[in-house]
Amino acid sequence: MHNEINLENQIFKVVQEILSDPDGELSRASRFVKDLRIDSDDLSFILCPILEDIAGCQIPFREWDNIYTIGDAIDLVKNHRDNHQFSGD
Repeated sequence: MHNEINLENQIFKVVQEILSDPDGELSRASRFVKDLRIDSDDLSFILCPILEDIAGCQIPFREWDNIYTIGDAIDLVKNHRDNHQFSGD
């Protein structure tokens, strides 16, 4: 449970840094494009690589296609991090 909270906090912090708004209010339901106005280039070339670093592995590009909210990103990173640790890669 502690690791999940830490993961969420890391991802919220990264998003706040990308937005250059350390005091902005974010939630798992915050939508990258509609609510936060993060464009697709920033998602692809800035956010995705940082989140892959947090996960400790590469996440296939096609899996990012269905990531619309911060919660979606948290769940994707968590699943890949857990699977990566479990497989021992």
